[in-house]
Amino acid sequence: MVSYSVKLATILMFIPFVDVISQSNLWIKLGPVNTAIYMTPMIYDKSSGYLFAATSQGAMRYSTSAQKWTTINKGLIDSSVHSLAINREREIFAGTSEAGVFKSTDLGDSWSPLNNSPQGFRVITLAINTSGHMFAGTFGGGAYRSIDNGNTWKQINNGITSAIVTSFLFDSANITYASTDTGGGIFRSTNNGDSWQQIINGLTWYDLVNEHGPVIRGMAKDSKGNIFVAVENGGIHQSTDRGANWVRINKGMKDTVTVSIIVDSKDQVFVGEYYTLGVYRSTNSGNNWTLLPFDEPYNVWSFALDSSGFLYAGTVGGGVFRSTPPVSAVPLIEGSLSSYLLYQNYPNPFNPTTTISFSLFQSGPVELRVFNLRGGEVATLVSQILHVGKYTIDWNASNLPSGIYFYRLQAGSFSETKKLILLK
Repeated sequence: MVSYSVKLATILMFIPFVDVISQSNLWIKLGPVNTAIYMTPMIYDKSSGYLFAATSQGAMRYSTSAQKWTTINKGLIDSSVHSLAINREREIFAGTSEAGVFKSTDLGDSWSPLNNSPQGFRVITLAINTSGHMFAGTFGGGAYRSIDNGNTWKQINNGITSAIVTSFLFDSANITYASTDTGGGIFRSTNNGDSWQQIINGLTWYDLVNEHGPVIRGMAKDSKGNIFVAVENGGIHQSTDRGANWVRINKGMKDTVTVSIIVDSKDQVFVGEYYTLGVYRSTNSGNNWTLLPFDEPYNVWSFALDSSGFLYAGTVGGGVFRSTPPVSAVPLIEGSLSSYLLYQNYPNPFNPTTTISFSLFQSGPVELRVFNLRGGEVATLVSQILHVGKYTIDWNASNLPSGIYFYRLQAGSFSETKKLILLK
């Protein structure tokens, strides 16, 4: 599968009447329709190109190649699936409402129960650390751990003051973090969960329904070791010292009811909220936030990233949205250009990434595709409505062999093709 990503261009000038960002530019609605994506991370399997989601219809799988959703509940005694995880052997685990945890060894085609897993509690989060140890957070039973791939489990609540554990996070120093509901906040363990210490210094919150403390829905960390937490009743907070201290970082956010969070390979932080018009993004460790809007508001409860850098946002009622190639324009005034322009890629020859730029003098449908010498299409870089402006795209051809390729821009009646050379 060809992978590619798109460089976010800096907006150099702002023209109030130019609608640079809209849902049609930033998001593609994948479905499934009339389905709630639950408040737990979706998972992506690079080898198969499958996206897995815990939904109100049970476990669901989306094929990025076939662009099709499939309900995968065969063998699930309890099809109310609330959490998912995948290990290095590509075995998938599903946490259910009442029947504990199930395992699939065939990418969700069938499931088998893990009979010793937490029973009678809703398993609302599953996470696996680098040692292969699995952690389960439950609604009512607190935290559990399995060190043998889910065959046996141990309840590990020593020091945790809440019976509702919502997420886990692991760092490079073998520290485990657990977030909780009902005001417990965040807990840290330095011994693989055998004991926990509450770490809420600096967290700010307001009581929604007498929680009397911070309600944490999700956690993420960047490559520098900064930890970000989504406080449902207090907004986004950051720690630069492994949770010893927290600082609230909500500049640019309209609301503070944050429920989901993820960090990509470029250290961009994405945040979902209750009933918001999109997803918030920060490119500077949370110092500022920008809204990437939908066309209507949704509860954004879940995220996933694929191997090409696309962001998937799971919502309640709207299904899953996938980011389009995150193209941003240097906007231009209508009439400032007299024609379309397709620029020569740079560098050329390249290995494996090159930059392609083009300018549009009219708004409308745009397609940018790459073909091999036989005329077969190998990548679609753009297929959407774009506005007047200059666009810059980074294309990664690491999965293609060396050779001569052609890229073609089509916009309205305009069509132009240029040659590029992949030399490995």
